[in-house]
Amino acid sequence: MRLPTPGARRGTLLALKGLISFRVLMALATSASVTAAVAGPMAYQAARARDAVVIAAPASTTTTTTSAPDAPIVTPASTTSTSSSTTTTTTTAAPPVRPTVNTTTIAPTTTASPITATGLLSSNRADHSGPLPIDGALLYARTWLFFDGSGVLSVSFWLDDPTASGPADRVAPGPFDVDPNGVDVSALGVGTHTLVAEVTTLDGTYRRSATFTVIG
Repeated sequence: MRLPTPGARRGTLLALKGLISFRVLMALATSASVTAAVAGPMAYQAARARDAVVIAAPASTTTTTTSAPDAPIVTPASTTSTSSSTTTTTTTAAPPVRPTVNTTTIAPTTTASPITATGLLSSNRADHSGPLPIDGALLYARTWLFFDGSGVLSVSFWLDDPTASGPADRVAPGPFDVDPNGVDVSALGVGTHTLVAEVTTLDGTYRRSATFTVIG
């Protein structure tokens, strides 16, 4: 049997080395293909699972509550001085309000005494005997018309001047007659007549008034 030559043996070794290298490369390529074939679907499934988790997760809701600001507290007539380190509040009290007092001066009410016929009398005699009230009397001929009262200083008489707006017919210092010689009432005329007397006393004056009728 012939032994191979050294050159033939080198060629055989090279051929073996090349075959081995080709098989290693094929094995590596096959491993890479298998890895890609397995890893690809797994990565896809992992991505879908992650998306499902994200979709299924409940959306978080954030509620923000804003509190209404407290109503400001107003201190009347106050002055606040603020520095970088100390806050000083000085409150000046408002001056007291004095109540308004309405002062009303009410003038005293003077009620005049009603004018009556008290004290006005008539008589057919000069001495005033048998006197009768003048008010409502029916007179004729000569009659003495006079005033009788206490504390009297003088009496002013007005015949047929009900308001006593004109000058007095007589001012009698006493005796207090309209005429000391009597009044001829028939000269006044038939009908109704008035006699007003203003009486002066130490306490003041007052009036009397009477109405009488002359019948002849």
